[in-house]
Amino acid sequence: ARPSYKVTTGAPGSDVAAETAAAFAAASLVFKGVDDAYSGTLLSHAKSLFNFADSYRGVYSDSVPAAASFYRSNGYADELPWAAVWLYRASADQNYLNRAISLYNEGGNAYRTGFGWDEKSAGATVMLARFTSDQSYKQTIQGYCDNLLYNQQRTPKGLIYMGEWGSLRIMADAMFICMMASDLGINQAAYRSMVKQQMGYALGDTGFSYVVGVGSSYPTHAH
Repeated sequence: ARPSYKVTTGAPGSDVAAETAAAFAAASLVFKGVDDAYSGTLLSHAKSLFNFADSYRGVYSDSVPAAASFYRSNGYADELPWAAVWLYRASADQNYLNRAISLYNEGGNAYRTGFGWDEKSAGATVMLARFTSDQSYKQTIQGYCDNLLYNQQRTPKGLIYMGEWGSLRIMADAMFICMMASDLGINQAAYRSMVKQQMGYALGDTGFSYVVGVGSSYPTHAH
């Protein structure tokens, strides 16, 4: 059996708690108008989890050493504003937007490479660009996507390459951010062309599809 672990006030995990809060807040929007009671339950738990994450600061992989060799967290500064801005979107409570901005300035604007389970800065930035009138968020996300478009290393057949482990995952997550940026009117034509080219690479435009069952040539022994 696979062991289960937990974070507590004495052994906190702001990153995992905030990430779960963001997921619950997003899910509450999915069920809103379909199952309002469940939507409300999700939002209530999202608020509780965010308060826990914000009040009891700590990195989950420090509190749960057994997880460190598999999924070590690089910190929680990015997950906190990510959760807060999702709570704003789900609740329309201005206090959450204000908290998201504060937490972003506190350290949630520290970029590494992509957008994934341990990297939420790009997501927080594009959400803040959407929900505020502060142009600095748009400028930041444009810098992020411009770097991918013009400067990032590419493989011989054109994949934007940002890391060895799960290179397509990293690319696709980043393309999602740039597609959101294009929806905000940022460099629309160039970003959409980049996203289309990268998705085409993943789906077989260069001769091999990396999605099982798509195209005529694809993996037969998926990991």
